[in-house]
Amino acid sequence: PSLGGFDIYSARWNGYDWETPESLGYPVNSSFDDMYFFRDEAGVEAYFASNRIDPEVLKYDREYKGCCPDIYTTTFDVKAELDIAVFCGSEKLANVPYVVNGFTPRSEAPQTLDSSIALSINEQYKFETQKTGYTTAAVEILTKDICEATKFSERVYIRPLENWTITVIKEDKTPLDSVKITLKNKVTGDVLHEKITTLGTVTFSVEPTSLYEIELTKKGFLTENIEKATPAQEKLCTLEDNITLIEELPSLPSTTLHFHNAIPAKNASILLSYEETYKNYLMMVEQYKKELTNYYRNRGDATMADSTVSRVQDFFDNKVQAGFEQLQKYMVTLDQLLKRGKSVTVVLRGTASSRGNVNPEISRKMNQALSERRVNSVIKYMRTYGDLAKYMDNGMLKIQKEPLGMLIVEPQYEQKMLEDFGVYDPIAARLRSVQILDIIINN
Repeated sequence: PSLGGFDIYSARWNGYDWETPESLGYPVNSSFDDMYFFRDEAGVEAYFASNRIDPEVLKYDREYKGCCPDIYTTTFDVKAELDIAVFCGSEKLANVPYVVNGFTPRSEAPQTLDSSIALSINEQYKFETQKTGYTTAAVEILTKDICEATKFSERVYIRPLENWTITVIKEDKTPLDSVKITLKNKVTGDVLHEKITTLGTVTFSVEPTSLYEIELTKKGFLTENIEKATPAQEKLCTLEDNITLIEELPSLPSTTLHFHNAIPAKNASILLSYEETYKNYLMMVEQYKKELTNYYRNRGDATMADSTVSRVQDFFDNKVQAGFEQLQKYMVTLDQLLKRGKSVTVVLRGTASSRGNVNPEISRKMNQALSERRVNSVIKYMRTYGDLAKYMDNGMLKIQKEPLGMLIVEPQYEQKMLEDFGVYDPIAARLRSVQILDIIINN
């Protein structure tokens, strides 16, 4: 279809085929023959041949039918624009400054990417982002051979110069300073950076789609090695990791775990774990204060009665509770050591207080049995922590039991423990225990 005679059409080559031709329409086309379209190098002015009749001629000769093609010219309003979207990972950033260079250096001050950028025809551009504290990104655009209004659309990715924040904490969640963190390229093994934590934190610069390894070292703590695979640039902006360092075991543990009198009981259907006995024990602190205070008041010893509350509270705070908290720290470290392939032996000794006027041989056997129940109570608790049960079963974690029975104490203290109040006095309570004598890391 045409306006008459030959008309001029355009079609776009999409890389593998021609798209449907479209007429350039009036006034390029007319009811006469219009052909031989040619656009100049700039793509703005075009020439074509047409045998159309000049309106000026018809003023003088209305019967004129035309003759031969003449050359006509027309202009095209060819515009080119560029939209640059700047992202940090999946987050789009606003008001990012940029500088631009073309065929010849440009001297414009940095501008802001907040709207479309008008481009000239037949020029080569390079746009470079310059956001403070971020990496740069460049977009190159060539506007040569543009024959119609064109909008370029580009997406670029930038990220903070230091985009991986590592926070090191202890088991109690407090920041850990003076930790040396070494960043390595996991593929090549090259050391890229070494930094020391301040307020528990360091930052590194990492690239997208890369594999890194960090090594964390501090005296008194187990060394930690962690691998990190960074995501593609579409998802990498900032990374944050919290890493807990585990304290090493002391060379000679001195932890003592305390029990109430005759606990765990012999006739209990199920052996209580140490955690259960510990929680029950803490609930008895007021009973201990009351019973011991009444004893001294009945004896008329006001001085001892007044000091009872503080002595009992000190025992529960600094012996009972502190012992359980120390045991939990050991469990954390043991779990980590075993996961690192170490084999460990823990030596536990159970003790008991005096049984008074009971036959010494019977007392010895009863206290040994009670001491072993206490050791087994601690072992039962250990089996509930992390993967310790698995390591006990496969032999990597061994428990050496030493149910000693009654500890030997000085005669004056032993005599006190035989009195009615003795169960509640910290002197006797300290003897009802399981002691961690040693922790041996075999390899």
